[in-house]
Amino acid sequence: RPTPLTNNRLWSLGTMKAGDTRKLELTGVLTGQSDEEKAFRFMVGRLPPHNQETLEVVYGSAVKSVLIQKPQVALNLMVNGQDKVDYVASNDDLIRVELNWLNNLPTEVVDGEILVTLSGVVVDKTSVAVSKGFYQSNQNRILWNKTSDSALAQLAPAASGRVSFTFALTSLLAGGGNVIKQPAVELTAEFRGRETTESGVGELISVDLKRTIKINSVVQLAAKLLQPSGPFTNSGPLPPKVGAETTYTAGWSVINSSNDLLNARVTAVLPPYVRWLGQQTPANEAVKFTPYDSGG
Repeated sequence: RPTPLTNNRLWSLGTMKAGDTRKLELTGVLTGQSDEEKAFRFMVGRLPPHNQETLEVVYGSAVKSVLIQKPQVALNLMVNGQDKVDYVASNDDLIRVELNWLNNLPTEVVDGEILVTLSGVVVDKTSVAVSKGFYQSNQNRILWNKTSDSALAQLAPAASGRVSFTFALTSLLAGGGNVIKQPAVELTAEFRGRETTESGVGELISVDLKRTIKINSVVQLAAKLLQPSGPFTNSGPLPPKVGAETTYTAGWSVINSSNDLLNARVTAVLPPYVRWLGQQTPANEAVKFTPYDSGG
């Protein structure tokens, strides 16, 4: 999936010898009216030397049309009020999930039910709270049906409704030494029901969707001041006395729970009456000290 050169519509395929092939995958969301036809036009050609906006020579082209159709029953899932395929949460967030359904058929849908499966070791099972539904902790799933929510018994044409649940996340720093890399919660939602016809109850309707909740890494910084102990030999009276210098060792400990961090750094400020002695450990760490009078 190469990065587009400009405007998300032009990609470079590089040098292609005779017989070479390239594969380009595009993902996105189509918007439009029901039964509206959308056309995609693809062209392959040569870019001019100093223009990244359009093709100089077109070698070939193709057109592909798709038809936008409403699902029989529309199902939408929102995490903390946001409709995103990938939602990013903090470890201490309370996650609220709302599912909205809408009957797009001209006939009734009966025996509707909604099933949500939660996958991920960071789900705190004891915190799951469901409105008008059943939580089955042994299977990590939540079920709504006509028994728990009467609105699902018969869905009239254009009828809509909503169900919801909340849950918390387990602490990423309390894993007993086990590091959870790239923690996430996968939500799989499915609507099932039966369409009614003039002759009675018709075929089964099934609509599903998936959402991912990615969890930010937890970073903690601890600082301590050492005098009689530590990697350096300190000197001076303790407690300190007026007119006598006492040296200390400042220590930092950084804990990162899960995800890799790029360009991480720690900053600190020394008060004017404290001076740095230029010692550090490990010796190969990139430490930069800027004195007060340097203007930095």
